[in-house]
Amino acid sequence: SGSIGNRASRMLDFFAGFAESVTTGAVSGTFTAAGAAGSASGTAFSTAVALVSACAESETTSWASAGKKAKNSYLLPYNKQLECARKAINSLESTSITLTARDGVALKGRFYSHQSKKTVVFAHGYRTKPLTNMPVQFALFYNEGFNLLCFDQRAHWESGGSFSGFGILEQYDLMEWVSWVLANTQTEEVLIYGTSMGCVATGFASDKLDSTKVKAIVMDCGYSSVYNQFYKECKAKRM
Repeated sequence: SGSIGNRASRMLDFFAGFAESVTTGAVSGTFTAAGAAGSASGTAFSTAVALVSACAESETTSWASAGKKAKNSYLLPYNKQLECARKAINSLESTSITLTARDGVALKGRFYSHQSKKTVVFAHGYRTKPLTNMPVQFALFYNEGFNLLCFDQRAHWESGGSFSGFGILEQYDLMEWVSWVLANTQTEEVLIYGTSMGCVATGFASDKLDSTKVKAIVMDCGYSSVYNQFYKECKAKRM
């Protein structure tokens, strides 16, 4: 219950504790498919979510084995939990969506219905996938009763486009996705969760969004400028 802003605040408070609990395996009882009883997808989610807790409780992922699965070192301690959360989300029924961006690029996404009037729109980062580093957030928001919408950024995976705009072009794509979810589902309130390049796109779009519909945004680990980001990467690679 409560407004989307209050529920988002509760989610963010929970993330702080979750980051510590997954490293110790103390996630037992955290995931419950609230409000999902009686639906086929809810039952599947509840079953898969038990796997997340079981993984956290019974398995300790070694750094060596995790290194084979996670390319980014900062994800290593959480690799098992991320993998289990992906399985939970993949157990849900979803609808494939195609829409056309303002410049004609075909964009692909997926909508996970929770029969809710509140939807989280996830915007992923450069050269990542929606479920690469946000599956725990997916699971937690679904557990709180939100619908989920994720999409492939332009020039990524199933979406069209020959190059990325590093957040500049993506801001308009994000606005198209928000418009789609408001026009084609029972959604009345939207929360946007953007990470890395998706965070930057969210920031650029923030002053253009309808605040009567977009009630909250989460801007996770964005960069200060495209130039600084390229400079850092080129310097690291001695280019």
